[in-house]
Amino acid sequence: MPSNAISMNTNPWFLHVPGLLSGPLLAQVRQAMETSSFVDGRSTAGGAAALVKLNLQMADSPMKQQLDQLLLQAIMSVPDVHKAFFPTKVYGLIYAKYGPEMTYGWHLDSPIMMSHQPVRTDIAMTIFISDPETYEGGELEVQAPGAQSSWKLPAGDAIFYPATTVHRVAPVTRGERRVVVTWIQSAVREPRHRQVLYELKLAHEQMEAVPELKDAAEKVQHAFSHLLREWAEI
Repeated sequence: MPSNAISMNTNPWFLHVPGLLSGPLLAQVRQAMETSSFVDGRSTAGGAAALVKLNLQMADSPMKQQLDQLLLQAIMSVPDVHKAFFPTKVYGLIYAKYGPEMTYGWHLDSPIMMSHQPVRTDIAMTIFISDPETYEGGELEVQAPGAQSSWKLPAGDAIFYPATTVHRVAPVTRGERRVVVTWIQSAVREPRHRQVLYELKLAHEQMEAVPELKDAAEKVQHAFSHLLREWAEI
């Protein structure tokens, strides 16, 4: 189980999960990306995004489908993913690579993506596969309110961020950037509602650990349940 670290950046906010992929599973992804065929990444971009996208994506195959299931299990095994995002659907995984001069310019993700079922893109996720010292450039840059966040994480780390933000992959100037990306639909559509529920859940867990706060912890849990019932879309 990876050790999780949550960092708030006003609103919207980001979830950094160190070591979501590690050991044999990370090695398996690397091997698959080394030996598989790749296609033009613009095949999965729509509208204006296709005009600024320059990367390659792993072609579909039975091996990729098996690997998808292993990675989805790893993603869904992270407790904070459920606490923070209330996932109901996950779009098919994309294994992408960027060589020198490749980039994905400033863009906004499509609000709805189609695979075997429509997925509303509430949360975007990137898992870094390449070691950061093996390439230059290639930072994931996200325009957050009042600030711009930049992410270039160790291999196996994942960053979850609001798909409602404008973001880009900076041009790669040396080496090769390899990542796995996907999008999550949440049962709670509004980011500010998800933030309130996450903070209530954390408060409940902390209060439960103190016997003198048992009654207060129960009230916090009741408030969480009432708000989740009001805000959730099933």
